[in-house]
Formats: sequence, structure tokens, C-alpha cells
Amino acid sequence: MSYSAKTPMTLEELYLEQKALGGEIVLRIPFDAKDDEIDGFISLINDAYPVLCICVKSPTEKTFVTNIVFDSKKRLRDLGTMLLAGSMLYINDEKEN
Repeated sequence: MSYSAKTPMTLEELYLEQKALGGEIVLRIPFDAKDDEIDGFISLINDAYPVLCICVKSPTEKTFVTNIVFDSKKRLRDLGTMLLAGSMLYINDEKEN
């Protein structure tokens, strides 16, 4: 199940909420940003039904949030495997600018 919305919460509020829920921040946007410099993040909440959360700040200071709730930890791991395999198969380093 996936849910996406624009929320009135700020990115910073969502970031702190994710951490309070036990979420692990797996990626910051931009990639090398410190906690107080982020424009977005991807987090994982390890629960009976794992949650992948993607949050990105909009120009209006509101935040776009997409949550994907997986029916099992295996399905989440399968997604990670598919993303890794896809990047290795379809992303050609020779074509980088």
C-alpha cells in the first residue's frame, strides 16, 4: 500500500518524527547534507509491516511525503535487491556526463 500527500508539517518536523518512531534515515537529499541542511530524505521504519518513507521539501516549505507499507520484510528486501540489480543492468557508467 502506498500513500502520498502534501503535508503542512515541515521537513524538519517529519525528520524528527521519523527518528522518534525508530526510523533509520538511509539517504539525505542532497546526499552529503548534514541534518540541519537537508531538503529531503528517505527513511525505513522496521516494524511488523516495514515502511519506506520518502520526504521532499517543496518550494512553499510544505513537504511532499510518500509512504510505502510493505506486507513483509522480505518484500522490502526484494525491492532493494531489484533496485540494485536494475541499477547494475541499466545504468551505464560510460554514459555519465
